[in-house]
Formats: sequence, C-alpha cells, structure tokens
Amino acid sequence: MIRPTRFMYIFLIFFIWFNKGTAQNGDFTINLNLYNVEALNALYLSDLDLFQQGLEGGGQEIFSLQIVKNTGDAFPQTRMIIDISRDGQSLVNWESNIFRIPGDPAGTIYQTDNLELSNNMFAFSQDDPQSTVRFIETKLNDEIEDLKQKVLASGKVPTGQYLLQVSMFNLQAGSEPIAQNEIVLLNAINPSYVQLIYPGSEAGFGTPDQVYTQYPVFQWAGNGEEYQVAVFEKRSALQSFDDIINSQPNWESNRLMQGTQNIQYPQAGNVIPLEYGNTYYWMVRMFNETSTGEETIQSEIWQFRLINPANIGDQPNKMAARELMQFLENVLPDMPASVKELLSNGSLQSINHNGQKISREELYRILKGYRGKDVEVYDIIYNENK
Repeated sequence: MIRPTRFMYIFLIFFIWFNKGTAQNGDFTINLNLYNVEALNALYLSDLDLFQQGLEGGGQEIFSLQIVKNTGDAFPQTRMIIDISRDGQSLVNWESNIFRIPGDPAGTIYQTDNLELSNNMFAFSQDDPQSTVRFIETKLNDEIEDLKQKVLASGKVPTGQYLLQVSMFNLQAGSEPIAQNEIVLLNAINPSYVQLIYPGSEAGFGTPDQVYTQYPVFQWAGNGEEYQVAVFEKRSALQSFDDIINSQPNWESNRLMQGTQNIQYPQAGNVIPLEYGNTYYWMVRMFNETSTGEETIQSEIWQFRLINPANIGDQPNKMAARELMQFLENVLPDMPASVKELLSNGSLQSINHNGQKISREELYRILKGYRGKDVEVYDIIYNENK
C-alpha cells in the first residue's frame, strides 16, 4: 500500500541503546548511529511518527546518518529508502524523491539525522535545491495495522527484533543499492509477568497450605530486572488485600537482581520472626525501567499457615506422601497398585530427587513447579523400610 503523503506514521515502542553500524558499497559508505538513550525495556510511545513531520517543536532524536563519498563522480538521479522490519518482515518504508549528489571530491562527508530528514532540511549541496532529500511515499505492510492495534491495546509492541535499514540507489545504474546499512533499532522483550511458585497458594481460595519451617524459601518466576519479596502476617484488622500490602510487613527483602528468583526467610536482622499457628501472606514486586520512569508490577498474593511439626507427629510425612501420590496419579495413569498402597498408608521419611536428598518443603516446591507442564517419569525406586 503506497500513501504519497507528507506524514509518515509508524507505531512502535523502542528498546534503544547506543549502537553503531557501518557498511561500504563502493561509491558510498553509510554510517548509522542510534542516539545514546538510556537502555530501556520499553519506551511508552503511541502513534510515533518516525520523521515527526508537521509536529511543532521538532520530534525525538532517534538516529544519525553519515554518508561518506568514496568517488569524485556526480550522481544526478539518486533515491534513498528507509525501512523498518520486524524479524525479517518489512513493516514500513519511506521512499524519497529523486535528488542529485554533486561531484564533490572523494572523502566528502555528509551528516544528517532523522529530524533533518523529517523536515526536508537535508541537502547534499546548499547551493543546489535539487540535492535536497524529501520523503514523498510511505509503504505500509498490512501487518502494521495489526501492530498498531496491539500497541494501542497493551501499550507495548509485540516481541521481536526490529531493524532500521537505510539504502541509496543510483537510478541510472540498475536496481542494486549503491550503499546500504542496517542497525538493530529495538529488541522488544516486554517484561510483564511475575509468577509465585512456593510456598503456599493464592490467597482467598481454600485452606492455606501448611508450611513446617520458620525459615521457608520463597521461589518465583519472572522476566523483570529486579525483585523484592514482602511477607505479612494475617491480622483481623486487615480487611482487604490492599490493607495487607499497605501494612507493616514482617519482612521485606532488599532488591534482588534478575538472576535471583528465590530467597530464604532470614534468621536474623531487621525481621519479625514467623510464629507457629499464624497465617502469612507473601508477594513479589517486580521492577523494570521504562522511558516514563520505573515500572512496578505486583504478583498475586499467596498465603500459607505455619505449623509446628513437633505437635503433629508424623502427619507432615503422611501429607507429603499424599501429595506425591496425587502427582503420580496424574502423570502415571497405570501406576502399580503396590505403589498406591504404599503411598496411601505410609509416610515419606526420606525423599530423594535426581539422586539428592531433599526436604518436604523442597518436594512441595518441585511438585508445584511441575504443574501445568508435560512430565516424563523414567523410574521410581522406593524402600518400604524408609
């Protein structure tokens, strides 16, 4: 679809970092450089006009373009095309008028950027009006409308790698570009989720899961830059989840970097100890840097009840056995009757996973991690005396 219009629109969210590309194709060398914008996960822009035409006060600096002339020849019929593609699929490109490049000596450098190009202010010679570059046509791929709707709906562009390509053509010498270069304009990763794994289950639904240690290990999954864990005691005065997360926590961790997605409740320091018999809530805050500042995404709130194992004898082991049986029944429809009987009537005194001894809490965490996934069981080894 060709739109011969002065306004050229593209709907994107940029993940911009300092980058540079250089390409030489004989007669000219094109150098592309993104402006040194702070590395962001998402730049919240909607209906971004790449060339900012018609907008008072100018637009946003996105890239600079340097063209180096490698010959003394003149080029009376030249065209420039700028293209943005996503994962190899062209989304939009802008085609210029036919302009003239004078016979300046080899080594001459011409410098411009997207703002000059948008306002028709770049010329290869200030004395020659026919050397001015003007973009007169916009070609939009059908996918751009779908992209626009996704951006407007979510505020973020679909994930993928977006490339900016600049090409120059000598219309007197065939269809191959006389200079071309491309640069990664955006890697859209859209960090947007944080999921709790262990301990407990979603607050407000059913009986809280039981935990038998005052120092549980909190585990979650997410794709953010930093995380913070907060644990709250359930109190009668707290009537809503907003009351909970705005109350004084028993403990709030320091910020944890992206590679850390688990942490144990501390045994010392500025922390209120967890007490047997109480119910607790916990959550994770995920932090991401965006163009509008820091974005905070909050996980669900999970709950668990702390039980003193000294007061319930062998009950935790029996409960662990039942949990394991339910899991095995789901993944092993033909589980031997002898194993069912053993798990139904016995308890787990010792548990090994992948050759290593683990605790009941670790077993629960592993089983929760398998939920919703395809599981293949290779072998089950059990000892009735253990």
